[in-house]
Amino acid sequence: MIHPKISLVGGMLIKNAMGKHGTLGLVTRRVKDNKDQLGFLTAGHVFVNPLVEASDTNTVIGMVELNPYKDSASAVDIAFVEIAVGVVYEEGLVRMSPNDAYKITEQINVPLQNQEVIMQGGRSGTQKGVVIYPNVDITFEGVKLHNVCLATYASDPGDSGAPIFYITNQQEKKASLVGIHGGKIQHDGQLHSWFTPLGTIETIIELW
Repeated sequence: MIHPKISLVGGMLIKNAMGKHGTLGLVTRRVKDNKDQLGFLTAGHVFVNPLVEASDTNTVIGMVELNPYKDSASAVDIAFVEIAVGVVYEEGLVRMSPNDAYKITEQINVPLQNQEVIMQGGRSGTQKGVVIYPNVDITFEGVKLHNVCLATYASDPGDSGAPIFYITNQQEKKASLVGIHGGKIQHDGQLHSWFTPLGTIETIIELW
């Protein structure tokens, strides 16, 4: 049974079957067998197991369709989740508050250094910062990840999977997606938030 209050949207808190929380990045579509498949992006390291649930219930909202996080040859911290039948969703939308949402109309594969970005975390909400390192290799939880970005925005456990974006038109509520938040890591003696840029994601997932 689908909970009547659940509507999937970018920035909402979700969890895995073990109760560990993450954030829904964006309801979108990928190319599969020359067709488009509806689903959503989130963090691969949180959703290693197949079931994805709503944050405050045990309602299954989707099944992990693709997760290359544990692939030692080409690990990417991303998961594509197929939405469960009957679940309501808001495609291409990031919600910053009940009355404030932005439509993703553009995508940036690799951001520039000093690019201003916003993370909409399910745990810590709206956090702003700038990209410090647009292309670095890191080791996170023992997994080597290539071509990720480090930034100055604040983040907390539960934000993993959150959309990273910037606003392109305030009046028309339009934004550009930059990547998907991963976590925090020490680099050059400082603690930074890091995210997987779209250019890295699309080496694994061809978005529609």
